[in-house]
This record gives sequence, structure tokens and C-alpha cells, in this order.
Amino acid sequence: MKRTYHTNLQIKYLLGLLDKEIVSRIPSSTLYNWRKKGFGHIFGLPDINEKDITVMKEFLSKKKLLRAAKALYYIYSVYQRIIFTSSKIRKQFLKYSEEIIHTIDLTKGALGLDKAFKMFMISPSTYYYWKNKINCTNSLLKLCRTRHPQQLTNNEVSVIKDYLIKKEFINWSLASVYYKQLRDKAAGVSIGTFYKYAKLLKLSRQKHNHRRKKHTVGIRAEKPLQILHADLTIFRPLDNTKVYIYFIADNFSRKILAWKASLKYSAKYTFQNLKEVLENYNINSLKQDVDFIVDGGSENKAEVDSFIQNSNINKVIAQKDIVYSNSMVEAVNKRIKYDFLFPYDIQNFEQTINHLEKAVGEYNNKPYHPLHGLTPNEVFEGQMPDKNMFRNHILEARQLRIQINRVNQCDNHR
Repeated sequence: MKRTYHTNLQIKYLLGLLDKEIVSRIPSSTLYNWRKKGFGHIFGLPDINEKDITVMKEFLSKKKLLRAAKALYYIYSVYQRIIFTSSKIRKQFLKYSEEIIHTIDLTKGALGLDKAFKMFMISPSTYYYWKNKINCTNSLLKLCRTRHPQQLTNNEVSVIKDYLIKKEFINWSLASVYYKQLRDKAAGVSIGTFYKYAKLLKLSRQKHNHRRKKHTVGIRAEKPLQILHADLTIFRPLDNTKVYIYFIADNFSRKILAWKASLKYSAKYTFQNLKEVLENYNINSLKQDVDFIVDGGSENKAEVDSFIQNSNINKVIAQKDIVYSNSMVEAVNKRIKYDFLFPYDIQNFEQTINHLEKAVGEYNNKPYHPLHGLTPNEVFEGQMPDKNMFRNHILEARQLRIQINRVNQCDNHR
């Protein structure tokens, strides 16, 4: 009976790995045939030429290289088991997709794409998706516009950028800038998308370094001049003087109705503001009582109490007479200081007054998110906030955006 030999014996013999004792038991004619045929006749193995066999023999003859290769193989095997069995770590690979694609492109000539995919544990579809994403330089998101037509067009991105860097809007909150460009019909996007692109453009507004108070939902009026708020805030210009700023604001519209600034702390200024509001808006002629919400400070007593005795104003102390805080007007204070005072090098009391005169007018004419894009002046004069006000404009802009992106001829499709 003719003896047959396992394929592994032939491969080991050609690589010089077969024990001498086993070689001595194989006929020389068989060994000659193995040397002559090489690997080419073995199904499932690529054709390996004599040069490749020589290189492998040389490598395997070096014990240090062989030990190092085995050590690297063991390390790599453990590395794969640890890395690719953790979903959290695999998600981290998304952050390095550009480096992975670059590495695969560098090594695919030596390894082949299939082996490279296997080493990084990614599918061919993932590779080509990442590659298109990385190579699409015509998109801020680095996404192919034809395949992802809902992303903003270059023109829309330019509009958002222009609004965010405009000098007159540089201290506005992102929400106010967003509603301004909506009102101008410059770009029709959702507020979430606007925030996303502001971040990508690195034009998000600087976060103020102050401790934020957590306020519960405050009291809400149903119309203007139903509830008024008074509050006092302190601002220090560069000469370190203490400037007391007194405000009265309307609850429903958030409009600043009156303000005063002084180097003194006194109820006289709250009284002057209140008197001005009563005279300018004919409060006494209203067929309703007006709630005047204040805190318990002395700046809201004395002359104030005397003045409202014969009026239709009910003084209400926040978190004492009612459970609500005075947070609405506190938010007004913050916007005035952080948007119009802190960003500037205001030297003294006189310059503070000048900035406040401009700030109050701009504040009352700036669109706000709680008012769904209307200004305090508009709401005070009778317009009703409507969260769907810009809905049709945004939908029309979305449809046009998809059409433009689908016919976009980026480098990946030329």
C-alpha cells in the first residue's frame, strides 16, 4: 500500500521545520517532488515562490526573531480579546477613524484590505463610510452631501457664521442670535442644529464663570402689566466704585419698564422707578390690581410703601407672601450685566450710565428664546409668543437644502 503524507509535513519540510528523524523515513524521491512542486499544487494556499521560502527559512532560523514574533503574536491576541470585547473601547475607535483609515491605506499593499479590516475589527462598509467621511472636505461635518443631504449647505453655514461674528451680536446669547437670523429669513434651521454648527465653527458663546442658581418655575402673568417685578443688582466698574442698579420689569413680556443707577443704596430709587411706571403706562387706570413682586430688602420699603397705599398696586414679597422667587427679574439683571456691562472696560459711574442707556434699549428689542423669538417690546405691545411661528420657514428651508445637496458634485463623485 502506497504511503500518503499530511500536507503539514510537506510545508514543514520546505520551511526546514521537519525533524531530521522524520525526514530520514521519507523516500528521497518524495522529498525531491516536494521541493520541485512547492506550495502551488495545494488547494487553498497561494503560490509561494522560492524567494519567499528562502526569506521564511532565514527568519525561522533566527531564534531571537522567532521568539520575538511569538511574543508579539501572544500580545496581539490578548490585545484583540481585551479591546474588541469592550463596547466602550470600541466606541473610542470612532474618534480615531481618520488614523485607522490612514493606517489601512499605508499597509493594504503588504497585508491586503481583508487582513487590515480583520486586524481593526471593522467591516468593508465601515471602512468606505469612514473614508468618504474623511475625504469629503466640502462639508463641515466631513460627510458626503449626496449621501447625507440633510446637512446644512455651505451657504447656510456661511450665514450662521456671519451672524455669530457680527459685532452687534457678539455679546448676544446663541438663542438670541438664532432667532435674529430666523426673523431675517437668512437661514431656516432648528435651534438644536444652530447650536451644533456654532460649536463646530468654534463660535459658541463663552460660559460665564459664576455660580448658577437653580430656580423653580416662577409665577407667570397672562398679559402685560398684570405682574411687575423689582430688583436691585450691583456692578463695579474699573475704579471699583459700587454702582447700585434698580430695575422694574414686566412679567409677561420681560420688558424693562424703568431703571435707575446710583452710588447710593436707597428705597428712593425703587420709588422713582415705580412712580415712572405708573405715570408712563397709566397703571391707576387699569381695571385690575397689579402685583408688584419684590424681595424683602429695605430698598423696597419706606417711600415705596407710602406711595402704593392709594394705588391699585399690591406689594408682594417673594418667597414670603408667595412661594415663588423673584427669578424673572434676576434673569433680566444677569442678561444686562453679562451681555452689556461685563464684556466692556467700563471705567466709572458715568460710563456705567452710558452703557445702561444703550443696554436697556437693546435688551427690549432683542429676540428671546422664552418669547419664541419675539422681543420684549413686541410682546408688551400685544404680539403673542408662538413656538410654531417659524415652522413653515424651517420646513421650506429643509426641502430646499436636500435638493441642493443631492445635486452637489463633491470630489468623491466626480
